[in-house]
Parts: sequence; structure tokens; C-alpha cells
Amino acid sequence: MTLSLFPDHGKPPEPPPKRPSLYMVDGPNIAYRAHYALPGLTNNQGDPTGALYGYCLMLFKLLKEHKPDYLCLVWDPRGGTFRNEWYADYKGTRPDMPDELRRQIEQFPVIADALGLTHYVLAGYEADDVLGTLATRLKDRVDVTIVTGDKDMMQLVDGDRVTLLDTMKDLRIGPDQVVDKWGVPPERIVDILALMGDSSDNIPGVKGIGKKGAAQLVQEWGTVENLFAHVDEVKGRGRKPLQAEGAHADAVLSKRLATIALDAPVPLDLEDFAYAWPPADKVPVRRVFMELEFNNFLAELGGDMQTLDRGRYRAITDEAALRDAVRRMRTAERPAFDVAVAADGPGATRVVGVALCADDARVWYVPLGHDSGTQLPMDTALPILAELLSDPNVALLGHDVKSAHGALQRVSLDITAIGGDTRIASFLLNAARRTHKLEDHALSLLGHKMGDREAMLKKANGAQALPISEATQLFGERAHVVHLLHPRMVETVEKNEIGALYRDLELPLIPIVSRMERRGIRVDVGLLEEYGAELARDIETAQQTVFELAGEEFNVGSPKQLRRILFDELALPVIKKTKTGPSTDHAVLEELAEQHDLPAGIIRWRSLAKLKSTYVDAIPPLVHPETGRVHTHYKLTGAETGRLSSDSPNLQNIPIRTPAGRRIREAFVPADGCVLMSADYSQVELRVLAHLCGGEGGFSKAFAEGKDIHRATAAEVFEVAEELVTKEMRSAAKAINFGLVYGQGAFGLSKVLRIPRREASKYIRKYKKQYPEVDGYMKRIVDFASEHRYVETLMGRRRPIMDLTSSNYNQREAAKRVAINTPVQGSAADIIRVAMLRVDAMLNREFPTVGLLLQVHDELVLEVPDGLVDPVRSRVVEEMESAMDLVVPLEVDVGVGVNWQEAH
Repeated sequence: MTLSLFPDHGKPPEPPPKRPSLYMVDGPNIAYRAHYALPGLTNNQGDPTGALYGYCLMLFKLLKEHKPDYLCLVWDPRGGTFRNEWYADYKGTRPDMPDELRRQIEQFPVIADALGLTHYVLAGYEADDVLGTLATRLKDRVDVTIVTGDKDMMQLVDGDRVTLLDTMKDLRIGPDQVVDKWGVPPERIVDILALMGDSSDNIPGVKGIGKKGAAQLVQEWGTVENLFAHVDEVKGRGRKPLQAEGAHADAVLSKRLATIALDAPVPLDLEDFAYAWPPADKVPVRRVFMELEFNNFLAELGGDMQTLDRGRYRAITDEAALRDAVRRMRTAERPAFDVAVAADGPGATRVVGVALCADDARVWYVPLGHDSGTQLPMDTALPILAELLSDPNVALLGHDVKSAHGALQRVSLDITAIGGDTRIASFLLNAARRTHKLEDHALSLLGHKMGDREAMLKKANGAQALPISEATQLFGERAHVVHLLHPRMVETVEKNEIGALYRDLELPLIPIVSRMERRGIRVDVGLLEEYGAELARDIETAQQTVFELAGEEFNVGSPKQLRRILFDELALPVIKKTKTGPSTDHAVLEELAEQHDLPAGIIRWRSLAKLKSTYVDAIPPLVHPETGRVHTHYKLTGAETGRLSSDSPNLQNIPIRTPAGRRIREAFVPADGCVLMSADYSQVELRVLAHLCGGEGGFSKAFAEGKDIHRATAAEVFEVAEELVTKEMRSAAKAINFGLVYGQGAFGLSKVLRIPRREASKYIRKYKKQYPEVDGYMKRIVDFASEHRYVETLMGRRRPIMDLTSSNYNQREAAKRVAINTPVQGSAADIIRVAMLRVDAMLNREFPTVGLLLQVHDELVLEVPDGLVDPVRSRVVEEMESAMDLVVPLEVDVGVGVNWQEAH
């Protein structure tokens, strides 16, 4: 006979019904933690959004992973609470709310309302009291989870009925976790707080008793009341502080302050918190997320606020239809386009198709280079498209027009009139954005989720392999979205007073940079290969030197093995630590080099290895086999200051201060019968600084008189005649001049000059005394940034500055440096951009055989036929020096040579 463990016919008993779940969010705690977790995040308007984003991230995770039946958010009231009546200094030492968070605080309830969530504030009571009251009232009916990272809330934990959830650590806190952390059960947390106090709330506690001592006392004596009833029996260090005058009263008051009220007059009950995810009405929350530009959350909500009818897009496969589309584009109010391209060798792309949008109802795709499908022959389609693209009266709109322009040039199509570029507009509105993707703006401004271009192209192995029907929808949609987005973005551009910058500088620069990319610069690959072999020998020698200094062989490129050698074997001091151990970065090695020769050997080995891998070995594969040139890709929307940056290869960072770096520039050569001409602004950033200082004082005077600014500065700082300035004095003055441009302080200067910080401070004080106008500029610009939360260049280019009121010292100081440097470096970037416009226009008019090849920071590189050197030199200097009127003259140095190094 089989015996059953269960009395009811051998079946196990039914498990108890699962209780509903109530999640209550400690709003202030989550907001502060989100703010500090995501500093510096802004929308297109430069408004801070980090705390809101982190808060929404927590909410979405909570809703998706925990699926609560009931949900509410609780906030602190404005002003004091009943605790301030007991103790006037309660929370009196708490710093003011950071300005970035204060500017976001009004949006938290807006988001809750849009999501349909109950959120609650009770005058005179903290959020903790409301949470405690609701937890006590409802824990018999539901499982209560309080979402917080606040240690004070642990006193509310009650078995499985009331637990805490720290979403940032993904940690659920029940009675066992409270005991593990504090050594006492939840109900005794207030007694620990009564003894140790709480600096964040300015709860005094008992002087002389810390966290560890408080926990031991509560473990032994239980409550504060029992402890003081037996205070004379307390042993060890704790007795004296407890017997001090006022200790008992402080402990009683502190316990009273730390105890969460469980009887707050909260009118809400459980059914007020019923919630279902996702919200039935998504429109309100979409609108909020569009304003905040929370594209990830918009995508998660699903659906479109504005649905684009992609089914109406048409592929054009006959000549008559193409002519009709071109005719309609030429009369359209906002004609937009996009180009489908495929990779075609180093630094080059080929056109696969062109998308056109005349209006919402007329969107076409012209397939030109697909692997299969019906499409017009190139020799038929291109002349018709040329009629559109070359029409000066048709101002086309696009996204990343430069890339499209370059691809079209390869099939002899040139865009004559560029009416707008949504990527450029995005960059001008907020250069600090992480990306400027069209898809992001479609979500944030239109509420429309576009097709995933990258995923589709990857799956198809390139645009050329896409079926024409899919390409029609994908690229037609991009042209359509540009058509819809551009007027909205331009409205904001004009509102921010950067319309002239957008129209008169940024858009005209697009074809110039595109042509520079297409021209490229010739490379002597044989010279690089020869130098590569030489570098390989030098690297091997440097490595052997390192082994001899270390006393053993090891992997020089391994930070882990290097740490062992430096800090374990040689016992050198640890200067800086990282997550993985002591740092071995360049600054650390430079400092350690003063104590041992090995770090200097490592620096040499690294510099040679980087030079070889980053440039000497990397450039030859990027040389196009047909042109013999590298065609670097310039980023118009790269650096936040407005400087151009480049890649494939990066020609901006070739080291030129070392003989090894200069050897690389020797490999860049002109075409036969030509020379390279380098036209470089002389100390343009310091001249801009002089202008920003108002053109008065010794700093501007030195430029006006044509002096060597670094020698003149050295004479002032070191109080000697200019003819007595030594090389070392001039180098120190140069470091001070450029250091101040970058907002450098005494600590940074001491590192650069390798002098004591006190001596660096003395130099800076003397500098500011001699040039008070420079110090005045720095103070003015920081004050301006503090008030307006942005700085701007001479041409109005703006950069958001968000951390000047941060509670974090390092963040504040970094924001000051950015505020000081951006108007200087950004204005210099504007000047070289204007110079590019002027020089390019002049060359097209007067010297059409001369090509503008490169722009590298303050330098333009041209390829000039031998017989035109003198007239071109004269005109280039004239155009560049008149690019912008400053109170001090702009000066340009020009060199000519058979390679880039010789010209520079």
C-alpha cells in the first residue's frame, strides 16, 4: 500500500494565492541618485535631462521586470516639516539642490501624469512619512516594496510584507539584509541612528559614537531608552560619551527625528494606486518624451504619433517618370533628398540610388546600382538628375549632405544649391549630443520610428544588395523625414540666434570639404614602408633597453605585467589607481621617470610603437589604388568647439614636435609639376584671446606692435628686458599663455613645467598682475556661462555649460575650463572655416588649377603648380588675414615644399 503525504486523495495542497504587489517610489531619493549617475546629459536646447532620464530608466525597468499591480510615487513638500518644529536645524546643513536638478524638478510630476501614475505630496510631512504610513496601512493586503536607496527606510522592513528595492544595485532588502548590514533587526535601526546621528539630515546623535559603536551598543542593550537606563553599566569606550552632559537629550531627540511617522494623514488608499503597463493612452507620454528627446523610451512605447505612409513611395524605373519627378522637385517648397551608397575602396563610396521628396504625397527612389531589379541605365538617369542638382534655384535639403555630395561627385553630379542639412542643424543646436542621427530626431520631433538602416544594410550586405522595393521605403523615408524635420529644426536655430552661422558658414562649407575629401593628398608609400622598417628596428632596440632596465623580459604592452615590474619588483610609488590596479598611463610614467630610468624607456617604446601602428602601418592600406592618394574623411560635426576632425586616416593628430612624427609628414607629397603650400595662422588662439579681452592692455599691445608674444610675456612675468629673456623663460611664458587659453590652473602648469605648484601659482599671479585684462575676461565669461548656461564664439556658435553649479568640485572646475576655452578655440575654428570659404572662392575665380587639399587645425594645405607659387601665396595670405576683423591683426605664415613637412 502506498502512503500519501497529502490527505486530499494524494494531491499536494494548493499554494496560497499570490498576494498583489504595491511598489512605492521614494521620489527625492531616486531623483538625486539619477542626477549624480547621469551628469551633463542635455537635450537639443541645452536643458539638463540626466536626472529625468535616470528616473524614467528606473521606472521602465520596474514596470517591465516587476510588473506591479499597484504603483505610486511620493515626493517631499516645499518648505519644512513637523520635525523642524522639534529641531530648527533639522536638515540645516544640507547643501542647496544642484541647479541642474532644480531645473528638472518640475518635470517629474509631468512625466508621472503622462504615464498615468499616482504621485503624492503631503504638506508638513516628508516622503518617508507618507511611505511609512501607506506601508503600515496596506501591508496586510499587499506585498509592499519601497523603491529607495535610503538607509533610514530600513526601519520599515517587515518580513516579506514590506521590503526595500535598491534599483541601482539591483538589491532587495529584507530583514536578513538589514541584520547583515547593521547587526540589528529593522525595528532597532532608529536606535542606531539616535546614537550615531545622520549628517545628511543634521541629526546630532551622541558625540563620540560612530556607526560601529552604535551598532554594538544597540546589539547589547536594545533600545536607546534601555541603554541610558543602564548607562553606568556600559563598558568600554562608549560609556564616557553617553555620560556626557546633554548626551541623553540628544539621543532622545535624534531618535524622535529619525523615526518615520506611521500615522500621517494620507487620504489615499490601495485602489488609488492601481496601474497597468503599458498605459492605454500613450499620446501624453510620447509628447513629454519627444520634448525631452528620450528616444529610447519613445521606441519602447511603440506606435507612431505621425505615421509616414511608406506604401506611397515609388521606385522610378522609366525616363518619363524621372523627368516628371524632377519637374515636381524643381517647384517644391522643401525639396529633400538622400543617397544610397556602397563602399568602394579606401575612403570612397559609389552611388546605388537617389531618393527624392517633393512633399508628403510625392516621394520617389531612383535605383541606379542595385545588383538586381529593373532600373534606369546610368547614362539615361544621370543627365536628368544633373538638371535638378545643378539648378541654382533648387535648394536641396538632406542629412549629412557632405557624404552624399562626395558620392555624387564620383558620378559627375554636383549639388549647386544646398538649402539645409539636418545633421548640421542638430550639431549647432547642441554640439554635446551623443549622436546626430536622423532616426533620433524623427523620434524626438516627429514621434516617428524609422526603419533601422544599419540593420537592414548589414543583413543585406550593403545597399546594392537590397531589393529595390526595400530600398525605396528605406531611403525614401529618409528624404521624407528630412522634408518634415528641417523647418522645425530651423525654427529653433533662428530662435537661438544662430541662423546666420548656419546659412552663411556651415552650409557653404559642405561642398568645399567634400571636394577636399575627393581630391585627397598623394602619399609616397615606399617612403613609409622604408620608415616602417626603420621604426621596427628602433622599437626592438627600445624594447631591449626596457628589458635591461627591468632585469627581465616581459610583455611591454601589457599594463598588468608592467604594474608588476614597476610596483612589485622595483617598488616604485603608486601615483594613481584605476579599477584594475595602479595606473601606468603617460602622466604617471613621466612622474616615475624622475626616480628610475625604466619608465622613460617605456615612454619611448610606446611612442615609437604608436607611431608605427597608428600612422606608418595604417596609412598605406588607405591609399586609393586608382588615385595614389589618401582621402581623409572630415567630420563637420565632430568637436564641440567647432573644430573639424578627421579619420581614415586622422591627419589632425600626427605628432609634429618630434623628429619621428615629422618624418611621417615627409611622405605626403604633391602631384608631378606641383608643390605643397602650407598656410598657417600664427598664434590665432592668443590673438582671439586678445580680442576677447577688449583690445586693451599689454597683451593686445604686444600683438599690435608685432612682438613675439611669448617673449613679451616672459619679459613681463620675469621682470627682465626682452633681449634678456632666456629660452627657458620663453618656454615657461608660452606654457602660461596657452595654459590660460585652456583654463589651466597652477596644478596643470606645475605638471607642464615640472616645477612646484607654489612656483606655478606665483607665475600665474604675476601674469594676471601684468595682464589684468586676461583675468577680467576669464571672470566675465564664467559669470556669463553661470547666468546663461552656455558660451558662444565670435560668430555665435554656442556650447552648453551645465556643471558650473555642480556640487562636485572637479565637475565645476572642468566646466570653468570649458567656458574659458570654448570662445577662444571655437572662434579660432570659425576663423579657419571662414578662411576656407574665402580661399576656395578665390581659387575658383583666379586659380582653378590649384586645389585645397587639407585643413589641419589652423593650417590649410594646397597643391599648387610650380609656376603659380608666388601669386597664389600672396592671395591666400590676403584672404586668410582678412577672414575676420579683430582688434589685433591676424597673421599667416606660408611655406612651400616638395612634401608636407618641408612646406610646414
